[in-house]
Amino acid sequence: MSVLVAYGVGKLIMHGLNKANTVDSTVTAERLQQNNLIFRDQIGLGKDFKFDQHPFDAFLAARKKNIDEPATTFATAIKDEKLKAALDKPDIKKMVQDALSNQHPHVGIVAADKPLEGMLDTAQKNFTSNTRHFAELSKQIPPLKVEAVIQTMSDIVSEGVRDIELQQKLETENLKALFKPIPHPTDPTQPPTDSPLVTKLKAEGVTDLAAAEKAMLEDLSTAHKAQMKTFQDETSAAKVKLHQAARNDFAEVNFIASLSADNKKMREVIRLAAAANRDKEIKPIQEEIQAKEEEARKLGLPAPNSPEDQRKKELIQEILDAKAKIKQIEDKFGNLSVGLLNAKDADPNVGHVNLADLPEILSKTGKTIKQKKPGEFTLEIGAMLNPFGSPVGYFLGNKVQHDMNLLAEAVRASGKSSIQMNVNYSNEAMAMKRAEQAYHACINAGYPPEKIKINVTVKGEKKDFDPEKVFGKEKIAEFKAKAEKITAERDDKFKLTTTGQETKPVKDALEQLKSKYEAEQAEQQRIAEEKAKAAELAAENDEEEEHHADLGAHT
Repeated sequence: MSVLVAYGVGKLIMHGLNKANTVDSTVTAERLQQNNLIFRDQIGLGKDFKFDQHPFDAFLAARKKNIDEPATTFATAIKDEKLKAALDKPDIKKMVQDALSNQHPHVGIVAADKPLEGMLDTAQKNFTSNTRHFAELSKQIPPLKVEAVIQTMSDIVSEGVRDIELQQKLETENLKALFKPIPHPTDPTQPPTDSPLVTKLKAEGVTDLAAAEKAMLEDLSTAHKAQMKTFQDETSAAKVKLHQAARNDFAEVNFIASLSADNKKMREVIRLAAAANRDKEIKPIQEEIQAKEEEARKLGLPAPNSPEDQRKKELIQEILDAKAKIKQIEDKFGNLSVGLLNAKDADPNVGHVNLADLPEILSKTGKTIKQKKPGEFTLEIGAMLNPFGSPVGYFLGNKVQHDMNLLAEAVRASGKSSIQMNVNYSNEAMAMKRAEQAYHACINAGYPPEKIKINVTVKGEKKDFDPEKVFGKEKIAEFKAKAEKITAERDDKFKLTTTGQETKPVKDALEQLKSKYEAEQAEQQRIAEEKAKAAELAAENDEEEEHHADLGAHT
């Protein structure tokens, strides 16, 4: 939840609307359409987006529970009390468990060196490896396209579904195999013998083996559907967040672009923020270059082919690579990918700034909205009769409502799903009037009534503001419909086309991230092993020295 604060003092005399004192809205449908075309390639997934790595874990937990307790798993369709009791017998229970893990010697559906548990372990590692790097991958938008990144994640989820479907198919085959008779090992003319499971079930008094097999297969199918649903529910929720993250990022880019278009001073604020972000990316690389140059300088002119000579060559290459990286960053900040419209007037810095980077928002009314911390904004309105407040002309048109709308739009552009406005005035009637305007501003930003909270304080005392009492239930219903319509219209301006996307660049980038991660893990493992070996050697040396000291003492 985000907190917004509007402060003011004194009284306000309301006047009729004066056209000269009205200002156009900052966020409009036309601008949404235009900014979508101009800044489309700048749209990403936000600063801190992460894809949930745990759906496969949730599936495995559900599956493990089913395998650990076969009597419970197979309880729905089983009517035979003797069969239920038999499935609780440790030896029969283990047969079923082993079959579902492909460890039973009679099964043989999959090669013995690759049991089902191993297949799932590989599938889980693949899924986790792919999703682990998704946050880092999303930072490469642009040049990667957000639709292609989302399509890649859908492909990863689909691959997980296929792995689970194959697993479940094999489990079903394995369970069927437990009931199959075993052919005579040498003489095919001899009648087959009962399988070990059938033999044990008969010994427990289970007579209708066909019904037992049917009941267990039906319940396994039910368990499989529940397991798959666990995975799909988790991944579906993650994909919804993925699409919402892209919409939120578009809302933020659109808002910043609109601020830049409205106000030359605001454009300069945005330029300075973009330059600061560029320098923030470049600075650690420059420091790295300086450190490597100093190390190379200290090596002097080493002998050819010596370890020092090899190290100096490595340093020179690393310095060149780092300088090339700086050039890439400078190029990224210096260029804007342009869509279908002529974007000569578009601000090239918009795609390199987050709303959280802007300490203040300059309205075209002349007011300043301050951002104390990300997502928390303050607007001081003042009062017409207060000599230290806003100019009288500020109150004669729609400027107050415009700035309150801008305030609410700032919160919406921050990606907040709900909004809270704190209205602080010394005059109660004026405070309630401003609270009404604040509520309208939230609706105009697309927030439905249930996501709006207005707090009113007058001279330090909290006052009750109940929208239903102020506007009436019918009006609240109208507000809800209006907010939903605004949100739908905005979403319509930014539709993601994730099918048919060229995903090779994304998958190549993902593989590079995975390779880098594996190399880093291997290096950390090597360093840890070296440290452990050094510690072991040191301990042995200490022990040997103690032994010598002991001998010396005895001598």
